[in-house]
Amino acid sequence: MTLIKIALRLLISKKRFSYTNISIFLSLFSFMLAISISLIVIGVARGYKNNVELEISNIEPDVLITHPIQDFISSNTIDIFIENNSSIFKDDIIHAKFITSHGMIKKKNKSWGVIFYAMEREEINKIFKFNYLNRYQSDSDFLYISKDLYSKLGLVEEEELYIFNIEKMIYDDTIKGVKNQVTGIYETNIKTFDKNVIFISLDKARDLLALDLNSYSGLMLENINSNHIDKIKNNSDLFYESWENKHYSLLNWLMIFSNPIKLILIFILLLSVLYKVFTFWLVLYDKTSSLNYLKILGASNIIINKISYNIILLLSFFSLLFGSIIALILSAIQNYYQIITVDPMIYILSEINSVIFLSDIFYLSIFSLFTLILLTKIITYFKFRKIVLSDL
Repeated sequence: MTLIKIALRLLISKKRFSYTNISIFLSLFSFMLAISISLIVIGVARGYKNNVELEISNIEPDVLITHPIQDFISSNTIDIFIENNSSIFKDDIIHAKFITSHGMIKKKNKSWGVIFYAMEREEINKIFKFNYLNRYQSDSDFLYISKDLYSKLGLVEEEELYIFNIEKMIYDDTIKGVKNQVTGIYETNIKTFDKNVIFISLDKARDLLALDLNSYSGLMLENINSNHIDKIKNNSDLFYESWENKHYSLLNWLMIFSNPIKLILIFILLLSVLYKVFTFWLVLYDKTSSLNYLKILGASNIIINKISYNIILLLSFFSLLFGSIIALILSAIQNYYQIITVDPMIYILSEINSVIFLSDIFYLSIFSLFTLILLTKIITYFKFRKIVLSDL
């Protein structure tokens, strides 16, 4: 306790507006700001990554089983696959045969390129977790489009649209299309999905793609885990793709900003640490005579070092404490009020949440204090090594 009191007296200058006091205040503020910014950025990056992965996993099947060369698969092949993996399908795994392709929807002079999924109507809500799905009617030839597309095309309830086969138009120079009423509107949290995806019945898809009743694009699986995937991989010649693999490039692109930002944060934190070390040196310079008296009075190097550590700890404690509190408060405000938003067409989500763990504060504090104490020891050593006690 005595050493802490000595450290406090060394820190507090009698002159209210001394350069030392100003430097101490600025070092406390800069370090507090660096800690706050670091924690907020770490929390936002984690929250964004978690939310993107959660929303993509909600709106994409856990696994798609398709043909190795992207050809259509017979219903018998899919049935054999299910039978060969019967031990897996005994669990609560949802599966649905599906057809998918690129298409174009058209209303008078308005058209839009889309990806369509065709499957049994009862399976859609089991595989795809919408915010809502408002169905106007329960016809077998259903057509579900997003709220966004519904608005952009200026549709009204149960209005008819033309759906065209894009591949036929590109490769065969022929026009093949079907007409269907809009029977439902859905919405998800991922605007890029809402922008391009529609759902139609299997009969309409077969008519549009000229497929027989026995042909499918593959099988969708939901509620499947990594152990199941390993078993499927070992017991099947078909191609499987998880939602993580499907969106691997997208997720990497979305998180590509994290590494440069981490480098910037490290640079900011190191600058604040160096400024705090400079302030510590300034305190030692300002209080050289007092510390020299301690040395002459018989204070050992260990005592001098402990006083130095107490000085740097006192300089750092309040910055770490209040910086962490400010970061937690700002994160809570952001999560509740969503003050900062981004374009969902570019960044998938419009809302940005911040998730800060206590471990973030702990490791950031340990790193900062370790660096500060190490530099403190070096400065203290060089400051007092030339002091030689006179033999009395």
